[in-house]
Amino acid sequence: MPSPFDELLLPGSLRDGPPAHEPDAVKWLSGASARDVLNKLTRDDPLGIEARCAVRLHERAMLIGRERVVMRAMAQVAFRAKDYRAWQPLDAFLRVHIDRAIDALIERDREDERARLPHEDDEAWGFLTRALGVGPEQARRAAVAFNDLPYVVRRVFWRTVVEGASEARCVAEEMGTITQVHERVTRAVQTLSLGRDPGGCDPHDPREQGASRG
Repeated sequence: MPSPFDELLLPGSLRDGPPAHEPDAVKWLSGASARDVLNKLTRDDPLGIEARCAVRLHERAMLIGRERVVMRAMAQVAFRAKDYRAWQPLDAFLRVHIDRAIDALIERDREDERARLPHEDDEAWGFLTRALGVGPEQARRAAVAFNDLPYVVRRVFWRTVVEGASEARCVAEEMGTITQVHERVTRAVQTLSLGRDPGGCDPHDPREQGASRG
């Protein structure tokens, strides 16, 4: 049976990570211009950027429309393709630019919300309405507030509400005590409902880095 969170869930085929290294990466990242490279990347996605974006959004537990991230990441990779060298690990190169695309979208949404600009594309947050019941006029504010939450809070929400794991399972996976897990889920749900972080006294509030950046 389809889940309302299907467009957020990581496909089973990607559970073990992004696609294998593409041996012809230099060919796909070479071109007369960034637009030339972008045309190659968008035509057949030869480097598996869409799948890599899905993995990274899952790892960072971010609520951003996947299509937005894919298009921004492809443009970012095409623009910086001239910096890639054959001896560089492709996974690391793409990961850096996918993270930059995610961060840029988060900042843009934050600034647009702060300036109270009208939504350019309601469908960009449509998944929040379909999966979480957030009103269309509140979706961007809810996403901005959620994505600004500490990683530990976002991750527990993702694991329980999106993926359907029990709070006890989160405790077994060392995501905190049963009280902490419950409080983190509650905080995330309230953030989405109110469009702002109600705060809390979580001992792991600091902004993590690396995989938990965001």
